[in-house]
Amino acid sequence: MRLLTIAIFLLISFFAHAQHINYKQIIPPADSVDLPLEEKLVRIAWQNYPQNKVLQHKLQQAQEQHRLARNSWKESLNFNTQYSIGRGPDTLNAPLPGNQNNNTNTGFGVGLSINLGALFNNKIRARAAMEDVKIAEETLNLQKLMIRSEVLTRYQAYLSAITILRVRTQSAEEAYGAYLLAEERYKNGESTYPEYNQAYLVHTNAVEAKAEYESKVLLAKIALEEIIGVPLEQVQ
Repeated sequence: MRLLTIAIFLLISFFAHAQHINYKQIIPPADSVDLPLEEKLVRIAWQNYPQNKVLQHKLQQAQEQHRLARNSWKESLNFNTQYSIGRGPDTLNAPLPGNQNNNTNTGFGVGLSINLGALFNNKIRARAAMEDVKIAEETLNLQKLMIRSEVLTRYQAYLSAITILRVRTQSAEEAYGAYLLAEERYKNGESTYPEYNQAYLVHTNAVEAKAEYESKVLLAKIALEEIIGVPLEQVQ
């Protein structure tokens, strides 16, 4: 029983660890080789999509603000110096010869003041700035997940449209062959007009279906190229 409990605990720990997302692998690294086409598309989209760059700049901005907040304690210290030059001897009001005081007060002074309120709040500002960094990091991670999902979804829609177009093209070719045969049989009096008309309608519907999916393939390709930023032919 004890061994079973330990085994269950280890399995739970394993699956909990396995479910942790490694965001560094969501987007294939730039130095990756021999990638499948869909992974190349994900990487190119991450490199080219403008919103990704905006979020990267926001993360860098948050990191810089955090550095400023950590060093803001220096602003609570005020170092000052003072240099004063006294008066020279006043010839009209000169002291008696035995008095050595000539009214000169030349001197140099140094002072340091501390803003305790700013100093105590420095850690709070630094923690708040660190939270902004974390928010920027998680926003960037969310963008990675979105880009990967959107690229793969659009790529699959493109592949699906191509597959259906092939079926529609074959159906249109077969329907055209059947229509030509029905037309020939009708001209020779070997079939009725309704049979000929039915073949014609099947052929027309097949041509329309083919044209519809030709348009869907083109639109799916445009949607995919929108997010990767380059013509699909350049990737293949």
